Amino acid sequence: DASRPPAPESLLDDVLAVDGVRVAEGGVFAIGVDIIDANGDRVGNPQAPSFGTTWGDDDELTPLVVRAGWRPQNSTEVAIDAQSFADGGFDLGDTIRLVTPQGPRDFRLVGVAGFGRASNLAGATLSVFDMETAQTLLDREGMFDSISVAAEEGVDPDVLQSRIAAVLDADYEAV
Repeated sequence: DASRPPAPESLLDDVLAVDGVRVAEGGVFAIGVDIIDANGDRVGNPQAPSFGTTWGDDDELTPLVVRAGWRPQNSTEVAIDAQSFADGGFDLGDTIRLVTPQGPRDFRLVGVAGFGRASNLAGATLSVFDMETAQTLLDREGMFDSISVAAEEGVDPDVLQSRIAAVLDADYEAV
């Protein structure tokens, strides 16, 4: 629940170089991307937050699953959570409007994301972008909100956490 500062992209190379890291990917996850339906209304519970994020390449490093369509591949594409897809009455291929920290913008809806069996994050809406688009829209250019890591087979997670912590400066934490 702690607010952590974004980390520079360059930190990913340091983490990848740690002995025992099988794969590591940066990610962006920030509040403030509203999904707008065909009537011009915000989709979702007005009391719940609206998030923008990225979808990693390695399935082991993401809680997201493709329910329909595909992961966004470029700056014109977006995927949204399954509950928002249903609530908004959307179809894959639709042009949908999102209100982002950079202002309103239209995207082609190419994917529907689930969280295992769940259709959203406890009522929050989720818009998913490719990395470059997320970094631009969410004021994270050259930065990650997190770096997710998977260990090589046989490497103890606690040992790997300690190894990663050893290459981080005091502003960052291995959790």
